[in-house]
Parts: sequence; structure tokens; C-alpha cells
Amino acid sequence: MQRQGITHGGSSGRESCRAGMNGGRQACMATCSNTIMFLNCTDSILRSPLDCSATGLCYVYVNETSRVNACEAAPICCTLKAGGSATAYAIRARETGCRAYTSFVNLQMNLPVNRWPEPGMEFQWVSPPEPICGNQVDCDGNSTCGPDPNSNVFWSCLCNSGLFWNPIKGVCAASGLGLI
Repeated sequence: MQRQGITHGGSSGRESCRAGMNGGRQACMATCSNTIMFLNCTDSILRSPLDCSATGLCYVYVNETSRVNACEAAPICCTLKAGGSATAYAIRARETGCRAYTSFVNLQMNLPVNRWPEPGMEFQWVSPPEPICGNQVDCDGNSTCGPDPNSNVFWSCLCNSGLFWNPIKGVCAASGLGLI
């Protein structure tokens, strides 16, 4: 069973996808297919946008499964349907907040708990953007170092006129995405 707790620290797009990072820009995110159950939570979590209601899906899970027997007496349990702006939040276990979590991919909430899929988490990789630059020396002859139109922080090697960014090859190419 895949379950995260304090000793494991949890997940976020930034941490789980660190190998795919490009100068601090997020390379992947949890998809909207994930339903995340936060377990053994403190009352500080009640100020969050999570569903911590007594009739919420997390309590259905805790009450109907033996998988979380250590959390059966959990005073607070919350659910998050990941995706969209919710992916901006880190998914983590810690002393203040929630001490454990589990996640289900493509959960059909109308099914009884004993028919739910095995726990898991689905991530979507984001195509790599143009490389970050500090000045023109960092870019090749097919691009110019300039303010990244998608960021207030980064400067990127932006493709020169008539060229297009090919995220597969990692270069500026002459025809569309240059995938051929």
C-alpha cells in the first residue's frame, strides 16, 4: 500500500518531479484524477479549502476500511480532489496539519470502499519550456535572451522570428514544433 506520513515528508510537484525541474519552474503536477485523503489532522487544517465534514469521503474511507487502523480515532480527516488551482498546494504530512495521507486515482466515489482501486498518485508532466538565461551568452544563435512572457521572475532563451520551440528536442526549429 502506498501511504505517506511524517517520516516520508509527502509529495508536491516540486519535490516529486525535482529531476524534471528547469531552473525552479515546475515540471509536473498532480492531475485532477487524484482524490487525496488527509488523515490524523489537527484542527489547524480546518482553515483550509479541504472537505473535512463529518459526512465527507475521507470519513467514509476511515470508517469502512482496515487500511487506516492507526487513524481510526483520527479526530479530523479531510478530502481534496486534486487538479486545477489545487495543484498549487503541496501534498505533505507534518506535525501541524495532517500526519498522513493516501491518494486514489480515478476514484469512483459511488462505489463501496472495498471496490476502490489501490492507492496511488498520478502526475502529468509539463513540456519543458525554453531554457532560462542570464544573458545572451546562455542562448544559441536561434534564440534571444529576454523576459519570459509566462513569468515575472525568469528570463528565457526565446526563439527568433520564424522559429518555434520544440520541447521534445529542446531547440528552436523552423517548422511548427519541429517534431519531424
